[in-house]
Amino acid sequence: MRTIRLRPLVKARALASSHVHPTQSLRGGIEHLTSLASRRHQSSLSQDVKTSTSTSTSSWTPHTLSNFQVFPTKPYELSRVTAYIAFGSNMGNRIDWIEQACNEMTEQGIKILRTSSLWETDPMYVLNQDKFVNGVCEIETSLGPLELLDTLQGIERFLGREKLIDKGPRNIDLDILLYGDEVIDHERLKVPHALMLEREFVLRPLAELVPAKALDPASPWKTIVDYLNALPPSPSQMTTLTPLGDSHEPIRALSPNRKTQVMAIMNFTPDSFSNEGTEEEISRAVPPIKLLKKSTDFNGLISIDTYRAAVAEAAVAAGADIINDI
Repeated sequence: MRTIRLRPLVKARALASSHVHPTQSLRGGIEHLTSLASRRHQSSLSQDVKTSTSTSTSSWTPHTLSNFQVFPTKPYELSRVTAYIAFGSNMGNRIDWIEQACNEMTEQGIKILRTSSLWETDPMYVLNQDKFVNGVCEIETSLGPLELLDTLQGIERFLGREKLIDKGPRNIDLDILLYGDEVIDHERLKVPHALMLEREFVLRPLAELVPAKALDPASPWKTIVDYLNALPPSPSQMTTLTPLGDSHEPIRALSPNRKTQVMAIMNFTPDSFSNEGTEEEISRAVPPIKLLKKSTDFNGLISIDTYRAAVAEAAVAAGADIINDI
């Protein structure tokens, strides 16, 4: 792990119009070199032929170089870096804001590799506000640290983020936690994130993704799980959140006040291993889901077990609430 200090970038000024164009300078150099080579060649011949010849580039047949560029039109592709982004929301439809932010990251060329569970947490610092939904995503990007910061802040603005109170309510919040193995000290960006070691709502979802990752070069033996376990007990317990759409309350699996759920299992395939193929599985699983959704006597949740993406997509379209990708 190496430490870098970023400085403001200074853009090079373009060549002014009064300067010699690079291709003009190059063309002049070629004419000079070819003329010099011609004179040397004629000089060596004159000893045997005893003749003198005057040669210039104007008498040569011009030949163009195909696909030749003085300056490449496309920049070299930068190496891609794995980074970790914290996201959070406590206003409006919190899950929808987070989903929109992830979609916008994808639109900006940021590849989302994995996401943690969604965690519902009490507010920290400013207590008089609604509960947050927090999580962490693992991304891959070719953007530099400050470019990534600018992109994330641009997404926040695009989604209508307004910072009225420091650490107060927000519809979306995106923070860079880790950027490769870099330790960055810049006036706009600190990596690892300056406050992450005191925040359970950051360390717990991050520990789901990279539990054994070290954060401090001076203490390479201390991992994210170690920092998480070193936190003082929280007055309120975090719980995972499983969203179920607008018609049902999300499942708070770790909440001590959650109600007991009763589940029944129905198997619509000849066996439990779904070996019939995608189309056969869809034809067997989707009709019962539609029938249950149409029934006025049924108001429960529908979960479907499948490892096929096409089956899962068809089941959700038919009304399934949960996909168990066994």
